Amino acid sequence: MEVDKYKILFLGKSGEYFEQLFYCDGSKPALVSSLTCSLPMVTLREEPFSLVYLDSVYVKVIAHNARGWSDDYPLNDEIFAPKI
Repeated sequence: MEVDKYKILFLGKSGEYFEQLFYCDGSKPALVSSLTCSLPMVTLREEPFSLVYLDSVYVKVIAHNARGWSDDYPLNDEIFAPKI
């Protein structure tokens, strides 16, 4: 079954997840087909993310298709994560 959109969620300093729709709107067909989302790191230093230098960047992606949204799995923080 084909994925028609994604929720791309970035973990903020507060422990909550937030979308960044200006750069990473997972409902846009171009993003769905390219499977790529890029944003300036300075964006993650701003509210609501509030990350600081050397903080790890964690992202959760949830897919949607004709059956609905995929499961929201817990974050695997054992993997390598880029840093601000």
